[in-house]
Amino acid sequence: MALKNRLSCFFMVALLFSVMGSPAAAQEVPGGYSMPGLFPLYSAPPVEFRDNRIMIVIFKTTPEVLRELVPQPLLPNPLSLMFVYIGSLNIKNAVTGRFNYLEAGIAIPVVYPSTMATGNYAVCLYLNEAIPIAGGREVWGWPKKDGKLTFAEKDGEIMGRVERFGTALVSVSGKRLKKVEPVPPQPQLPWILQKIIPSARKNAPPDIWQLVSTLNVNAVTSELWDCTAKLEFGTGPQDPLGKIKVLEIVSAQFSVGGFDMDYGEVIHDYLAKK
Repeated sequence: MALKNRLSCFFMVALLFSVMGSPAAAQEVPGGYSMPGLFPLYSAPPVEFRDNRIMIVIFKTTPEVLRELVPQPLLPNPLSLMFVYIGSLNIKNAVTGRFNYLEAGIAIPVVYPSTMATGNYAVCLYLNEAIPIAGGREVWGWPKKDGKLTFAEKDGEIMGRVERFGTALVSVSGKRLKKVEPVPPQPQLPWILQKIIPSARKNAPPDIWQLVSTLNVNAVTSELWDCTAKLEFGTGPQDPLGKIKVLEIVSAQFSVGGFDMDYGEVIHDYLAKK
């Protein structure tokens, strides 16, 4: 009887260790949407953006610049157009609540050849807050980096600037000229993002390498102004923006409005087996 009890106890202990050591038992569902699992940095989409104040400048550059900045299989627009935006954004989700931050971005209108759909390819973004940087990079693949940003409005004059490591990378200035009334319907093109997540293994390919498409939904523009604009790029140790040539300012506008950022979809997987 004693032997039987000892054997029964042995098998129970063995079963317990077996269950504890199995991958299914070890991998519990995290408590939050993002890392750290029990204390997430941000919550799941959608993310609300309200009362944003943004200046956008569309300009013409060279075909050589576009070929260098646009990854395959995307095709740059034939007019060699790019745009820069900079402004003050107000974000809200379950973890962050509502708070304000500054953001600037550089983008290129492109075509995705397999569907001939048009969109805006995000080259690089600069922000002054960690939460939207991490969330944007990890969920969608927004190419966000930290930077020192300034954005000011006074008597119709607008000034925006991005600095990193003491170097001015983007300088935008302009003046509001004419308020557009009524505000015409604003085109909503998808954003196309190159999402790269490196591997923890040495000399290994990225764990994720994709093109992601996402569309801002429920967009509302409450104010729209035509503006004058000046735009300059600089080059820093990790930000060679000076190679972007500004040949001509095509148009500039200042807007007040909001939108929701929801999930996206993978439209191209560079690591998929052909």
